[in-house]
Amino acid sequence: MKVFEGGALQGEPEWQSIGITRTDFRPHWDGDLVNVWSVIKPRESESETVAFVEDCVKGLAGWIFENKKKFGEEDRFQIILGWSEVLRENDRQLVKIGGFYDEIDKIAKGDTPVTFRSGWSTGIFD
Repeated sequence: MKVFEGGALQGEPEWQSIGITRTDFRPHWDGDLVNVWSVIKPRESESETVAFVEDCVKGLAGWIFENKKKFGEEDRFQIILGWSEVLRENDRQLVKIGGFYDEIDKIAKGDTPVTFRSGWSTGIFD
């Protein structure tokens, strides 16, 4: 994966590129809120897109674990996948899932279902 952190990205990171932003959330917890995100293009069908997004989410969660040394012990993560702005200007998020490391581990292993946001496919497969 090609990683763009902070302001290093011009435009949107299209899958297999990812963007990372961090926000210090002290005193709420002793770490950062880390957004790990990318945009995708729809696959041939809604069901193929669902399977692809689920694989991407698991892959991003696994990537977070593989790169754990780059993050703090108390960081909390949000994995976000969306449509590019070319496809849709509003309501672009397909999924937002995450948590602390224990939740990320469950996501990577496929033990946590990936829930799609309401209306995620409206106007895409019609």
